[in-house]
Amino acid sequence: MDVVETVLAHSLRRQNEHRLFECISSQQLELKLTDNDRKFVPSVVQYLQQLSLAIGLTNSADNVQLGVALEETLINAVVHGNLEVSSELKQQDDNAYGRTIEQRRRMEPYCDRVIRISVSLTPDEGRFTILDQGPGFDVSSLPDPTDPENLLKPSGRGIMLINAFMDGVQYNDAGNQITLVKKRQRAEEASDARVDVDSTASVSCV
Repeated sequence: MDVVETVLAHSLRRQNEHRLFECISSQQLELKLTDNDRKFVPSVVQYLQQLSLAIGLTNSADNVQLGVALEETLINAVVHGNLEVSSELKQQDDNAYGRTIEQRRRMEPYCDRVIRISVSLTPDEGRFTILDQGPGFDVSSLPDPTDPENLLKPSGRGIMLINAFMDGVQYNDAGNQITLVKKRQRAEEASDARVDVDSTASVSCV
């Protein structure tokens, strides 16, 4: 009986946790990432996905897109922002690219830099602001990732995915801060999207 009561109590707590998340009308969160460890990024992304899903901002499909955009953004902030490792090095030598990242994680001034993440969540909208301590860049100089000449390059596609999956992307003037905006997809919008996909599929099959 003790075991049964323990299992039932745990199940009830889980149900109440779900009900509690449904009661949250908004959530504010501040994170500070140290060490510039890109291997830690997926854990941070998963946590933010869980919060977005729990508050009702995203469904399972939206959550995948949000995760991709957040991971691309955080990797850029760590590697290109704080560590100042250029994508051009990856095009020349992928091994040298990885070695440089690990070396700079232990070198000054790179090792002292942090990533700050500010999150504002409601059931209708999520805003994820990511600030690195690198020198920034000229946003207008970003190559067009949809240009056929850039599609096969190992860099730049992350920017394309971020813009494709987010409802808004904003940079600060210095180029070392980006804000991703994700809006909840309404039921009718999701239905329209499925119709469009089905129609496209039918045409392709013909």
